[in-house]
Amino acid sequence: MKKLILAVIIVFTAAYGFSQNEIDAFRFSEAFYGGTARAMSMGGAFGALGADLSTASTNPAGIGVYKQSSITFAPMVVMTNVEADFNGTNAANDKLTMTVANVGGVFGFRNENSPLKSFNLAFGYNRYNEYGQNYLINGINDKGSLMDSYMLEANGTHPENLNSFTTFLAWNTWLLDTVPGTLNYTNPLWWALPADQTPQYGQTVTKSSQVKGGAGETFFTAALNYNDFFYFGATVGVQSFNYNHLTVYTEENFVDNDDLESFRYTEHLTDNGTGVNFKAGILLKPLKFVRFGGAFHSPTYFTIYDKYDITMESFWASPDINGVYDYYSSSPVNDYTFNLLTPMRLMGNLGFVICDFALIDVDYEYVDYSSMRLSANDYLFTEENNAIRNDFKPTHNFKGGFEIRHGMMSVRGGYAYYGNPYRNSNVYEKTQITGGIGFANEYLFVDFAYIHDFHKYNQYLYNGYVDEPVPEMSKLSGLINVTMGVRF
Repeated sequence: MKKLILAVIIVFTAAYGFSQNEIDAFRFSEAFYGGTARAMSMGGAFGALGADLSTASTNPAGIGVYKQSSITFAPMVVMTNVEADFNGTNAANDKLTMTVANVGGVFGFRNENSPLKSFNLAFGYNRYNEYGQNYLINGINDKGSLMDSYMLEANGTHPENLNSFTTFLAWNTWLLDTVPGTLNYTNPLWWALPADQTPQYGQTVTKSSQVKGGAGETFFTAALNYNDFFYFGATVGVQSFNYNHLTVYTEENFVDNDDLESFRYTEHLTDNGTGVNFKAGILLKPLKFVRFGGAFHSPTYFTIYDKYDITMESFWASPDINGVYDYYSSSPVNDYTFNLLTPMRLMGNLGFVICDFALIDVDYEYVDYSSMRLSANDYLFTEENNAIRNDFKPTHNFKGGFEIRHGMMSVRGGYAYYGNPYRNSNVYEKTQITGGIGFANEYLFVDFAYIHDFHKYNQYLYNGYVDEPVPEMSKLSGLINVTMGVRF
């Protein structure tokens, strides 16, 4: 029943090993705008207050509130712990990352004798997402096997036309075989059983991943202040990200097969993207202590360079006729370029300034993730874009924060909630509790922020099998931002 041993095999196939799908589109469309420690310590809620470089990436009208020129620099440390709950078994892993949350400057032209009080220009960089994390999933899978997923995918396909990124690797490592005289496939868990029986699952599964990278925006902003009542700003943003994901998946200790000891696949994905967008915002100050704001973010059109490859290995207790115990197969390296159109964003802002000693800000954001689109010159992404329409929905995000001043010192706190973008039962929960302190005089300032980020989500073991178990992940991140600046 087993296939003949192939010492050398050359397979010509038109199948691409696409790693691009609706999950990738969502990953690169998410934005949790950071920036300076002052803004981040208030939950990121600063859209109605302004005079902070973080607003160049949220509500650009805030740049018009500046009354002095300023330069800032904000290094940041990100500490991440990820726990995975898989069939009652928990595993945890940690990661430490250092990055730059903000750097930039604003330069103003002010004339108190004119209705056009000021015209300000700003440029710099704001970080808006962190991808870095390590996670480990480990436990007993009593529902199925990755080999079953390959078996279902391969059925009806001639061996010479198997997908060189999935089913051919399983075929070439003896994890797939055809039923004699048919194009139906079987695998080591099935081929020793009578036709009327199904395997008894219960093998140990391990999936470990190392993820590196992040996303940021280089901004160029112009803003004006009309009579200290109406503020308008616009930003051209050049967004970029890098994402590096190494995954090792293993199954071992099989219940119904003593010959197959274990198998593993190693997947390596690298994505680098660059895109451009436009933002416009307004602020109104009808009373000295109240500010209203709103902003529009155009979709970002990304060009993404993707590099993807997989290797697969199987390990057996008994050798083949050539004395070989272990088999190895590797996919081609898929270099591919595609495009992503992210959703537009609409924001509303409300702020209060209380007697020059306290600030309060509340921000609202609307994002329709079902409007994401993937495209390429040589592939339509029809199934992936349909999945986006079916799986995602609009979300409503809320952020709020406060600042209390006393002399040269300020104390801040905030909270952020990000809505579930999925239409189905996928778990998604993301909240942030923030706090910080700052010191400033007329010319110098230094701010400290701590952000406690909690994110709960599902992480699939593999894709395509109807009974695939879905571990639940809990990601806790602690972000420490120190912002130093000078006014002149």
